[in-house]
Amino acid sequence: MAKKTSKEKTMKRFSKVLSLACVPVAGLAIGASPAMAQQITSLDTPVLVPALAFPQGLQDKEIARSIPGQAAVDPASLRLLGEDTNGKYSVAQAEGGTQICIIVQLRGVGSVGGSSCTTKEQFALSGVRVGVQENGGRAVVTHLLPADVDATPIKANSNLTGKFVSNLVVQPNASPGSGQVELDRLKSSAKFNYSALPALHGSW
Repeated sequence: MAKKTSKEKTMKRFSKVLSLACVPVAGLAIGASPAMAQQITSLDTPVLVPALAFPQGLQDKEIARSIPGQAAVDPASLRLLGEDTNGKYSVAQAEGGTQICIIVQLRGVGSVGGSSCTTKEQFALSGVRVGVQENGGRAVVTHLLPADVDATPIKANSNLTGKFVSNLVVQPNASPGSGQVELDRLKSSAKFNYSALPALHGSW
């Protein structure tokens, strides 16, 4: 029997925990229509997520190769948004480009990852986010907002680094309790309602 490589073991581990540690968070609007979303912002993918307009780089490809098929995203569309001490955060497309997905990979040996996808219409209204937690360990909720949302009020203490972190919000385990903030949109009078989640405890 052939001996498994470290890469194969890592991908198997990532795949195994994906369904256990990943909790998609429901959007604010259910059954969003293109007409409803277009009243607020363009549904063109590069407008919603500027990172997806750039060519895929070497680091993007490296991350794409580590994502298991269970994540159900197009590997060629993956772009690294940014990273911090907790992990790396990427965006990708799915379902032939009709969905936008957020992907989280926590750091460390045996680290876990997760992803969540939503339609472009839903993303335009409420973004996409996912919660990932190690077994009894670190937990983060990651929220990617549409590019036209001014996320400045909720990013004052952000430690993210990377090219595309202006609309990426990472809430670590030590975050305070839940709360809601109305954020401005650059080309619409409609507000974006951002809801912070309480600190996470226990297994998901």
